[in-house]
Amino acid sequence: MYLWSSRAERICRVVRRALNSRPHAAPNDWNTEIWNETNLQWQNGQLVPVWNFATDWKPVPNDNSLGGWEPLFQPALAGHYIYVPGAGGTLYRLNQSDGTVLSQINPFGGSVDPTKFVAGGLTADAAISITTRYN
Repeated sequence: MYLWSSRAERICRVVRRALNSRPHAAPNDWNTEIWNETNLQWQNGQLVPVWNFATDWKPVPNDNSLGGWEPLFQPALAGHYIYVPGAGGTLYRLNQSDGTVLSQINPFGGSVDPTKFVAGGLTADAAISITTRYN
């Protein structure tokens, strides 16, 4: 998946890519995969990694009950930030330019609950309100 910067002057220079650092796992082994968000920039005709963020996000466990549906890992660009799904239904807010983690947002408060999951793509509006589906 490619996520393009919302700034028109950067569209031809910056590519953001969500990728999995392991070969695709069988549905009941999705929790063994490690998902990453990588910023790539064109330099001398080549896409070059600028930064990479490995998230602790895990998809909803399949346990043969999802009927072929595969949970979606989809970050969202909003303002100067990129929001990435995290463990326990959390979201990471990263600086778009260098990938530093600015905060981990837990909409449920308290400690991270491993039984909660970001189960849909993230979306952002003009006011940088982030929405997603939780399970």
